[in-house]
Amino acid sequence: MRAVLCYGATERNGGRDEARRGLAECRRFIETNDSPDLRGVVGLHASFTVSDDTVREAAELCRDLGTVLHVHLAEDHADVEDAWLQVTLTDPRRPMHAMDRLRARFPHVLILSFEPEGVARDRGPVMPHIDGRSDLDVALGFVAEVRALDATTEEALLLQLACDSCRINEDADRPVRIEEAG
Repeated sequence: MRAVLCYGATERNGGRDEARRGLAECRRFIETNDSPDLRGVVGLHASFTVSDDTVREAAELCRDLGTVLHVHLAEDHADVEDAWLQVTLTDPRRPMHAMDRLRARFPHVLILSFEPEGVARDRGPVMPHIDGRSDLDVALGFVAEVRALDATTEEALLLQLACDSCRINEDADRPVRIEEAG
């Protein structure tokens, strides 16, 4: 069995001294390892458990030893709360107010996509059948297609109101002839 191993230096319990001891252990293993099946790399426990000074020391150690740095990222909300994010939801049904809920926790969400697991969505453009269907039925079908979730009762009522409002004003859009106006 082959493996890449590291010791995760941290400041979690003993501050900078603890981190220096962890980096020293990384150095010791990398310099003394003679197994052809094992390779050592410099490791940090997680970005939020070390200071910037320890990160700099780990980078210098990597350069000195000609190796790479292994560090766990995004293990805590603090690691990503100021990051620009692209989020893909894989829930089987699209959650209500997903973008609002994400932005409450991660204010810099730029892109939100919906790709439910196990659902083939790469079908290309959809040509809806609208002949013989009411405006409301077409609108509700659109919501269900785009969201992969039927409209709520509140949304359906709002769409019904919008469709009814358009019908009330249908006559206002009809061309008026001069003789009808007089």
